[in-house]
Amino acid sequence: MPSPGDVLHYENFVFDNGKVKNKFFIVLHDDPCLMLITTTQSLRYPMVEAIGCNPDKMTFFFPAGQQNVFTKPTYLVMQKIYELPRTEAQGLIAVRRITKKRPLPAKVLGAIKDCLSHFRDDIADEHWDAIFKPNAPSAASFQALAEKFKRK
Repeated sequence: MPSPGDVLHYENFVFDNGKVKNKFFIVLHDDPCLMLITTTQSLRYPMVEAIGCNPDKMTFFFPAGQQNVFTKPTYLVMQKIYELPRTEAQGLIAVRRITKKRPLPAKVLGAIKDCLSHFRDDIADEHWDAIFKPNAPSAASFQALAEKFKRK
């Protein structure tokens, strides 16, 4: 299962508009797997030169070669969190459609989360709680509790 800070390469990721492309994601939370997508399309982020958080441009910037994963200048799309259920993530890893790359150092993951905090209005409450409140119960723990007390 992916862990926070993991960099995932997702082969043949299908976008909402039906387009398919290989993409990198940064994992923010493990269950459910919450991720930010990356892009190398600098035209979407003109004038971004500062490494790290650029909240006015809605991105976090990695220069080429950063973390020994990104070979091109890479931008995190901060205003949309992708959710991948645990079983789906496990299945995609098993068939090697998702592969784990070198994880980000905790310091970098912390900087990404600090940057993400600028976008509170764009983040669903359940995602916010999972990412920023580490002791908040996950959907899986609620399900397990419900099953435990299920009456027959």
